[in-house]
Amino acid sequence: VTFIEGAQATYPLKNGCGTNSLRCVNLADSAILKGFTLRNGYAWYKGVGDYDYSGGGSKGSGLVVDCVYSNNVSCYRGGNVHNGTFVRCYFGPAIAEGYNIFRYQKMIDCVFALGDNYSYIYNQDYAKFFNCTFITGVPKSDSSRETQIYNSLLLNDLALDGSCKLFSCLSVGSLTSNCAEGDEYNRFGINSNKLRMESGTCR
Repeated sequence: VTFIEGAQATYPLKNGCGTNSLRCVNLADSAILKGFTLRNGYAWYKGVGDYDYSGGGSKGSGLVVDCVYSNNVSCYRGGNVHNGTFVRCYFGPAIAEGYNIFRYQKMIDCVFALGDNYSYIYNQDYAKFFNCTFITGVPKSDSSRETQIYNSLLLNDLALDGSCKLFSCLSVGSLTSNCAEGDEYNRFGINSNKLRMESGTCR
C-alpha cells in the first residue's frame, strides 16, 4: 500500500523520458527493497540507446521482495525492470523500446501480467524462474544462454524460443515452440502434443 512514484521529464524526448526524468528506484547491488508498489517511473534518456536509460521501475542487481511494478517507462530496455533478483513480485504493463523485464538474475514466486505490448522478459545472464505464474509475458533468451523454468504455470499461448527449457510446468494454453522439455513431468494443454482438450474430452 506504500507507493514509490517516478516522474516524467520536464521536457520529454520520448514517451515521457528525458534528461531529468525519474525512475522509481536505483537499486544498489547489496540493497533489499521489500513491500512497495513501484509505478509511473521514467528512465533517464537523452536520445541514444544506453543501459543507463533502462529500467523505469528499478535498475540495479539488488534483491526485490513483495513488490508490485506497474506502468513504468523506459526508452531503451526494461520498461519495468533492469537487472535484479525478485521474490513474490507482481509485474504489470510497461512501455519500453524493448522488453518489459531485462537482464534479471532470478524470479521466485512471481506473477507476470505484462499486457500485449513490450511483454518480453529477456534473460541475458543464465537466469531462472521458480514457481512463477505467466498470465501474459514471454520469457526470452539468446541461443547461448539457456532459460530454465521450474514448477510454473503458463496460462496463455506462449511462443518460447529454442533456448528455453521447462521442468515440471503446466501450460493451459498452446505452447508453440521448439522449447525443450527438461523432464517428463511437464503437462501441456490446448493444441499441444501432451494433452488436448476437445468438447470436454481429455485425450
